[in-house]
Amino acid sequence: MDEERIDFSALDPARSARQWEARVQATLAASQGSLWLTLSQMRVGVFAMAAVAVLSWVPALFTQATSTTKDPALALLQYTHAGDVLALIEATDGL
Repeated sequence: MDEERIDFSALDPARSARQWEARVQATLAASQGSLWLTLSQMRVGVFAMAAVAVLSWVPALFTQATSTTKDPALALLQYTHAGDVLALIEATDGL
């Protein structure tokens, strides 16, 4: 194994303080104008995702679940809407 230490100073971005400060200032200047643009683009994206979520519920709002199910939990859920729990539980047990 080589015990010689590796010189990483060439990778140090702050080795020249003047160049480092110029890069920091250039980055800050570039980001100042685009902050509002980024926020407005995010707002449009969030609105689009909310619209997709709302539209995905539209079919469920206009359809009635009339078929019997094999799941007892769904049978009890249907009971809360229909009221006849014995018939639904018997339908799920296959009796």
